[in-house]
Amino acid sequence: MEYFKIQVDRNQFKQSYLIYIIEVVHDVLGTYYYVGQTGDRNHHTARPAFRRLGAHFSDQGHSTENQLYRAIVKKILKVEDYEKGKFENSVKYAVTEFLMPSTISMHAFPIREFSINSSTEDHSLNRKHVEDLENSIIFKMRQRFTEERILNKKSAKDLPLSQEASDTVFSIIQTVCP
Repeated sequence: MEYFKIQVDRNQFKQSYLIYIIEVVHDVLGTYYYVGQTGDRNHHTARPAFRRLGAHFSDQGHSTENQLYRAIVKKILKVEDYEKGKFENSVKYAVTEFLMPSTISMHAFPIREFSINSSTEDHSLNRKHVEDLENSIIFKMRQRFTEERILNKKSAKDLPLSQEASDTVFSIIQTVCP
């Protein structure tokens, strides 16, 4: 009998302001990366790593959380004519066919603690901090790899960062891509 087990450590449900890099290694097409962060602009929350990873693979076209799925559709599979509201079954099948010979890893880096009791101002500052780190990581990874290997849609800038933040960016990239 075929069997597999998915086990998720309890730490993967801890809310934190995270930087994460999802690494997609396809047996034939090679390695792709998606850089993200947690800390919501519109709500006082910072989702746990596991919930964020799961949301990235939603096949609902209108979702604001499935950037990786949409990037696979557009940047890797080159499907341009899908409706933003939903993915046709043929597109879902093509994504499944791409993912089957792939290994997915999420490298999560807790940057700051999240507290539901923190002020709106503190939340904004923490969110902005991880967003700046995310932006710098995307920028530096695009310099290191070809544009097609970084699946992020948004443009990135080389922001002026403190020495500590610059060291964090360097450390994250070196950990994921030694």
